[in-house]
Amino acid sequence: MRVPVRSVRLAVAVVWCGSVGSRAAHARPDDGTGLFTFEPTDVLAHHDVPGADIRVHYAVDGPSVTLLEDLDADGVPDFVATVGQEVATVLGVFQARGFRAPVQESEVGLDPLGGSDALDVYLVDFGGSSDGQFSVDRCRSGVCAGHLLIENDFSGYGYSSPAAAAEVLASHELFHGVQYAYTDDLDPWFSEGTATWAEHLYLPELQDYIRLCRAYLTDVGRSIDRPPAGTVTSWSYGTALFFGFVQEVAGAEVMVDMFEALAAAGDGDEVAAIDTALGGAGTSLGAVWHTFATWNLATGPRRGGIDTYPYAAALGPGVEPEATGSSIVDDHRFYPLAATYFLLEHDGGELLLGVGEDNDETVVFSVHPSADGTSEGTVQPALGTWSPGARSIESLGDQPEGAYWLIGSYPQVAPESEKRVFCFGGEDAMEACTADAETGDDTGTLDSADPSTGGDPEAAGAGTSGGDDKGGCAVAAGSGSLSGVLLGLVALARRRT
Repeated sequence: MRVPVRSVRLAVAVVWCGSVGSRAAHARPDDGTGLFTFEPTDVLAHHDVPGADIRVHYAVDGPSVTLLEDLDADGVPDFVATVGQEVATVLGVFQARGFRAPVQESEVGLDPLGGSDALDVYLVDFGGSSDGQFSVDRCRSGVCAGHLLIENDFSGYGYSSPAAAAEVLASHELFHGVQYAYTDDLDPWFSEGTATWAEHLYLPELQDYIRLCRAYLTDVGRSIDRPPAGTVTSWSYGTALFFGFVQEVAGAEVMVDMFEALAAAGDGDEVAAIDTALGGAGTSLGAVWHTFATWNLATGPRRGGIDTYPYAAALGPGVEPEATGSSIVDDHRFYPLAATYFLLEHDGGELLLGVGEDNDETVVFSVHPSADGTSEGTVQPALGTWSPGARSIESLGDQPEGAYWLIGSYPQVAPESEKRVFCFGGEDAMEACTADAETGDDTGTLDSADPSTGGDPEAAGAGTSGGDDKGGCAVAAGSGSLSGVLLGLVALARRRT
């Protein structure tokens, strides 16, 4: 389900989650028993989309009346025809990309609902609480059939036009139907993140995707599979940015592979499915994670010096530093599948980076100069990418005065976070790291490589993402593990419920 554009920080978790096996047909808007329904006084009609197995249901009179303007005088309101055509076009795009079509009612043992075998779309009045939903009719053998609900007139919503709203809602909500063709068990962050990404797949220029990706960039230090507790928020929708990254570096077909992996495994482990799909493309989740973190730094005004998203300018203002100063000494806690950014205002001279305790090749660090020496300057290629196995201090040589970004990421699936004492700056900043580093086995060496290498080629990790609470919208999924995560070259990158 989607929250309204005017209120993107809250999502109404009103999706009807299907269970494994069959159950009674879900309430439909025209029988008056659902949460969002037509009123008894509504006069209803339907439109069958030419050349497509799609039927749009709408009110021509009554409290739920839709937009009735019919400029082409074909007997079908223009908005109704637009919604139907958008859904048909979206379905064609998704199938052309290799995704399964939504499950038909007969596949889960139901007689035709909505008066036909077509995929049903209902234009209902959400009253501002949401703007769209994919609602389940019945599930069987791990897949579900259902129908789409879309706001009937978008009065008071923030879309530029009803047609623009139809583009967003058709792609987002229909992709929830696609998801149910693979599994009835998805976590909300993955369900909404991939559905938001599907908007981008359909129309790359859609601003809804960009706006929600910015929400993810406000909290990149949070594990991607650990969204904020409670109601599904814009951050979960914004995890679409990771899937946009996957599309850029590996191709949209990898996204198809993710869902096929989920269907084959049948265990609801989204993170493992991501890794399986990336493995088929010659890499792994661990291998691409630090690159993803680097791309996220090179957004807004900081883009242009290293590889990043084609739409990086629109993602501004970008990430914020956890700490800023002329020297940075911290005992920071790094979370799995997350990243943290620090900004050093270097006075010039030797630049050092130290880890004051054994790192076990877990946390990956990279240091990036700013082109103009300011925090908003273009991010430059890494001076070094480092994932030491033990306590050590490394020199990045003499560097000019200016701003330097330090990225620290934990590119592994693990049951808990890792705390590391690190020191960044000149020699006078190394005291907290010096004593241990002098006696430690200095196995960490800075790689003067492009940041797209992802860091230490021998870093590995295993564990479970932990937790299997399936709250939130539409679908749900469990924890998983990755082993043998290799940091190396990248061979290959809603919300409403």
